[in-house]
Amino acid sequence: MQEASAGFNTISTATVRPIRAVCSVAWTRVVEVDAYAKIGTALTDPVGSVIGGTDLVRGAGEPDINETDYFKYYDETSRVIRLEYERVLLEPLGGIAVAMADIVLDNTDRRFTPGYNATIGDYILPNRPVKIFIGFDVGGAVETLPIIEGLTLQPKENKGRRTVAISIYDFMQSLNTKPQETTIYEDKRSDEIIKAILVKEDIGVSNYALDTGLNTIKFAWFEKGQTAGDRIKQLCEAEDGVFFQDETGILRFETRDKYSEAPYNAPIWKIEPDDILEWAQEASSEIINRVIIQGAPRSVKAEAEVWRDGVEEEVDGNGELIIWADFEDPVSSLTDPSANTDYTAFTATGGGGADITGDVTISMDAFTKAAKLTITNANASKAYVNLLKLRGTPATVDYEIREVFQDTTSISTYNEHQKEIKNPYIDSRTFARDMAANIVRRYKDPLAILRLKIRGIPQLQLRDWVWVRDQDLEKYGNYRVVGIQGVFEPGSFTQTLRLRRIDSTLSPSISPSVSPSISPSASLSPSPSASVSPSGSLSPSPSASVSPSGSLSPSPSGSVSPSGSVSPSASVSPSVSPSGSVSPSGSVSPSGSVSPSGSASPSVSPSGSVSPSASVSPSGSVSPSGSASVSVSPSGSKSPSVSLSVSPSGSVSPSASASPSRSPSPA
Repeated sequence: MQEASAGFNTISTATVRPIRAVCSVAWTRVVEVDAYAKIGTALTDPVGSVIGGTDLVRGAGEPDINETDYFKYYDETSRVIRLEYERVLLEPLGGIAVAMADIVLDNTDRRFTPGYNATIGDYILPNRPVKIFIGFDVGGAVETLPIIEGLTLQPKENKGRRTVAISIYDFMQSLNTKPQETTIYEDKRSDEIIKAILVKEDIGVSNYALDTGLNTIKFAWFEKGQTAGDRIKQLCEAEDGVFFQDETGILRFETRDKYSEAPYNAPIWKIEPDDILEWAQEASSEIINRVIIQGAPRSVKAEAEVWRDGVEEEVDGNGELIIWADFEDPVSSLTDPSANTDYTAFTATGGGGADITGDVTISMDAFTKAAKLTITNANASKAYVNLLKLRGTPATVDYEIREVFQDTTSISTYNEHQKEIKNPYIDSRTFARDMAANIVRRYKDPLAILRLKIRGIPQLQLRDWVWVRDQDLEKYGNYRVVGIQGVFEPGSFTQTLRLRRIDSTLSPSISPSVSPSISPSASLSPSPSASVSPSGSLSPSPSASVSPSGSLSPSPSGSVSPSGSVSPSASVSPSVSPSGSVSPSGSVSPSGSVSPSGSASPSVSPSGSVSPSASVSPSGSVSPSGSASVSVSPSGSKSPSVSLSVSPSGSVSPSASASPSRSPSPA
């Protein structure tokens, strides 16, 4: 999620939102600045700065200047009729995230008619850098966040409507259209190879930021014709990483570990019913309930014979012959052919006649999977080359990987839907098995993809973890943002979010703006009559209700008020409110079990209720020294780091801690 001021965040969900946007185009592509200026240097210095001037000065913590910042931009905001943009994370494998936009501009004054305007009329052309921002008027000051930077396609003028439509794509599109030559890399991490690919495309170091790759590839081989984007996608898929251009134009590679780091490992925004304009399950949700992952890692071996000619070549006297050698495996190096070792030649077929090997030379143009051989015969007689072979260091497959994971319940319900993934750079069986399991977990359910149209939140980014409140079920669901479509028109800004449901045992009633905690003010009112018999059922005399204040108070009815009811064999299961205290929506868990441990240890489920691990002592009462341990781990298991001690009066001690431990979050 993009960082914004407190005022910006507040007004994002306000009833009245003064929406603002900025649209700038570098029509002329004239370079206005090519480096940061330096304060205090002489004005004659190429990077000198003058107070009150237009020089661009680096601020504290600012990154290197982006190449798209070099140009002079023209503000076309006042002419924007409609602005649409879309960001998509390609799943199930991810790998590459792309962004695009469409703008409709008012052309009543013919500003965008080619050849009409004196300043930009000759530059209504494709590949013009564009920057788009959206935000709000916050207390009289306009605050905006970047939405997309990219390049234009050819603008399309509609003379009847006096408009111009411009399509924009981010720089990922450029990478996807540029083929590269055959290239091999040995013992390189994913990020090192990605960097080399970007350097080939003349992308400067200031324009990308790469995480340290988790995958070191012994031998990576890319054939001629593969685009830069195709190669990067393959590398990302092999380690479940993602490569994308952020809203500011910086190309980024992030590893799968990002899901266990801020901001991806915790919910960062709540989407409430008042913000939701349309709610629909995606009709085209793809079901994947069986996955096969295959890998074939290679490494370079010692020099060996990599090719042998299967025919006897004939070279005319004083003549020349060109042949091609194709290899079964790619090679990292080839040894120049040596006479008598790699080839022999005679004046007669089958090794007959005179040995004229000394009169024959062979030159070679080496490639990864082939070699071009030029055989020259300096003898007047025809040469019969009865031996011809090549030596080199082949990169052969070390072992085959094939891991299968399936969900039998989903298969029995929806029939089998299989996806097979082959990637030569997947080199770990454990990782392949985990990847297969994760894909099945995400896509075994056709209802796992939610499409929401909401009042636009400019801060949201792909892969953000959000909570969405279901107004019918009155509870929150956990979702990952995998697609954003935004529409701006003067005075209006909406987004359509594509959300993938994720598993989480964190209670969705806990506010994402604070660390999940239980308020020290929440108390358990002592009730000697609230007891559970050794059999686990409520005895006739017990009573235990959850009051609206979050305390456990006596209730002659023996039920959980105001909404929870007690079943004969159940134990009380209160939920956790946004402040971390016990809320009145707590329900009784019919599956609650009784253990003789003498302590009540309920774990918090995704819905905020107590899980079946809750137990009550045979006596059924809370002793003065008793404790109640609450776990909030992703697996739903008990975490000893979260405890509430009960004082002799039955209230929760303010010193009690409630800091849930959390393992890496779901993807």
